[in-house]
Amino acid sequence: MKKLTILLVTLLTLMLPVGIAAEEVEVNNNSNIDLYANIESSYMVKLPRSVDVSANSVDVVIKAKGDIAADKQLNITATDSLQLADSKGRASVTVNVAKQGSPFLYDTLPAEYTDTAKVTFTLTHQTLAAGAYTGILPITISLENKAS
Repeated sequence: MKKLTILLVTLLTLMLPVGIAAEEVEVNNNSNIDLYANIESSYMVKLPRSVDVSANSVDVVIKAKGDIAADKQLNITATDSLQLADSKGRASVTVNVAKQGSPFLYDTLPAEYTDTAKVTFTLTHQTLAAGAYTGILPITISLENKAS
């Protein structure tokens, strides 16, 4: 039993993480210490789960918040058009999608959601006849290198 206990303690000791010490140098005069930090970009986007498109023109507002690196931009895009299909058999209706708002940069992306930090997609279509229409508006959210 004693040998088993010693073996287990030895194995546990070998498995514990070992801290890595920073490189140290000896100096005998003034010197500098290099400082560094690497903080990853982070962001969140708030969007509706569903939208009533009964009207001929509907705005879909998407808000963003976060903290991104200066060389990045947060893009929020959608398709240019989509189809509303009627579950009762009427012909599908084309919905055109127009975007208002540009990519967010580090100095335009707020830390909290605001009414000014948003992208608006305006959905327009012909007048809908009686029926039950459904469709999907795919939204693409991406953090990319800043455009030149």
